[in-house]
Amino acid sequence: WYRIDNQPPVYYDWQGSLNSGDSVRVHLNDNQIFNVGYHTMRAWVDDTITVNHVNFRDHEPYNDTVFSPFAVCDGPYNGVRTIGNGANDHFTSLDNCLYVLSRCGIDGPLTIKMPAGNYGITKFPYIPGTSDTNRVTFEPATPSAVVSFRRPHGGDGAITWVPRLVDLQDARGIHFRNIRFVNGLSSDNACLVLAQLGEGSTYCLFENCTFES
Repeated sequence: WYRIDNQPPVYYDWQGSLNSGDSVRVHLNDNQIFNVGYHTMRAWVDDTITVNHVNFRDHEPYNDTVFSPFAVCDGPYNGVRTIGNGANDHFTSLDNCLYVLSRCGIDGPLTIKMPAGNYGITKFPYIPGTSDTNRVTFEPATPSAVVSFRRPHGGDGAITWVPRLVDLQDARGIHFRNIRFVNGLSSDNACLVLAQLGEGSTYCLFENCTFES
């Protein structure tokens, strides 16, 4: 079985044999059409395996599923893009946005409009094409929208302090405008560092941002 995004599962009848550790390449669908942006694929096998017309229960069902995100690009990004669930929005979440940009890159200044809300622990990846003139700017979608990076109470499963709220060690050319970085007051939502840069984090900029601890 396999599933693309949230489409219905598709049954694939593969016949053959594999030794332990071997793999095989299969051909799925010539007519699959993908929109530009973030996508996922999940593939799994039934818990019953048929060998010579005899059904066997899989003795190790925990390794039967693989999951992979992927991006469809129509060229590097520039201009203005939005995050949200509307029909005209380009990305459904900040994580999806960062994944696509890390694969597709940019070829000019890019502004990402973020809807109001709290965003949790986030690692910003290297985005190809970023430079001192080609930055990716993250800002609220509207002047009245309040956008905050803040670790939720126990939302990440950790009950102790975590090293950093926003990790920019692999990124460069990231520009935050009118964004709040807020530290929690208890061990299950606090971070040791609100935003951490690395040696290669060149051309990063914080404009009219607040850091609250």
